[in-house]
Amino acid sequence: MLASTSPQQIKERDTMKKNIASMAVVVMLAAIPAISLSQIPSFGVPGSKPSGDTGGEDLSGQQTGLVKSYVAGGKDVLSSQSKLLEALGLKDRAATAQATSDALGAGATKGELQKADEARSASSTALSETLKNQNLTLGAQSKHTYTQGLSLLASGLIKYTGMKQDVAGFSKKLSGPGAMQAGTTLQSGAYIVKTLPSSISNTSSTLSSAVNFAHSHGIEVPPDATAALKSATEH
Repeated sequence: MLASTSPQQIKERDTMKKNIASMAVVVMLAAIPAISLSQIPSFGVPGSKPSGDTGGEDLSGQQTGLVKSYVAGGKDVLSSQSKLLEALGLKDRAATAQATSDALGAGATKGELQKADEARSASSTALSETLKNQNLTLGAQSKHTYTQGLSLLASGLIKYTGMKQDVAGFSKKLSGPGAMQAGTTLQSGAYIVKTLPSSISNTSSTLSSAVNFAHSHGIEVPPDATAALKSATEH
């Protein structure tokens, strides 16, 4: 015959079952590995960019650096052309080259870079034609000015060649998602990618011709001019 269960015993049994169930839940929660916040997907405000999505901003920053470096090289080249042209008696062209250099700013737009490069190209052509005249005679002051021009031209060439690695890295990213985000704001950088090789080649050629002229006319050639030509060849 089974013993009857009192209401008190039933109550105690139910309480024990609840306690066992609570303990089981605690054990299960303790067994679950902690999830780092980095593993939890982030749902930002609609229309906002994910926190790690800075490709366009990175490219814009790189472009700013490229423009600054390209302008620095261009200003040196234009100033050098001004010195060389002045020494060779082409005062008006010298003034134009220097004015273009002075007007070129570190935050130049694509259009401003193009305008400066066109002026640089025109000065280079005039300079190259004049250097062919081996009958030119320069006085002491003109020779000194010419040597200053060689130093500036060497400086410009060194700055151009020093940009190669950064320009190559920027060029690779132009076809990536960051470039799509930035849109047309990367025009200056794209222009530099396209024109840097010819800028280096033309500047190197001009410096080579100017150095040869100096050697044949008793004009001092600064060591940095020779070093710049060697560096451009090696790179």
